[in-house]
Amino acid sequence: MHAVLITVRSSVAPDALTVLFAEQVEAVQSAPGLVMKTWLRDGDTLAGFHLFATRETADEYLAGGLAAEFSALPARSDHVVRHFAVLDELSHATGTPRPLGA
Repeated sequence: MHAVLITVRSSVAPDALTVLFAEQVEAVQSAPGLVMKTWLRDGDTLAGFHLFATRETADEYLAGGLAAEFSALPARSDHVVRHFAVLDELSHATGTPRPLGA
């Protein structure tokens, strides 16, 4: 598996951003290779922790429209995308879901 952490800062009110993100939920749920996504916030920093079946499906997601919408947030700064290899056996032992079909 492969993990991606996307962070961005925005001066838009958190409630307004929640509305924007809620509009993306259905599309996120159907993203090929996406095992799970956790939405995060710390003050004016927003983040999405994504777990993908493979690095390739992560790259396809990042090249697609959903990631572009996140990076196009109004009044944004400090946009960072970080990739992580997942230590599968340890992660599964502590509850990380396995991709469908794995």
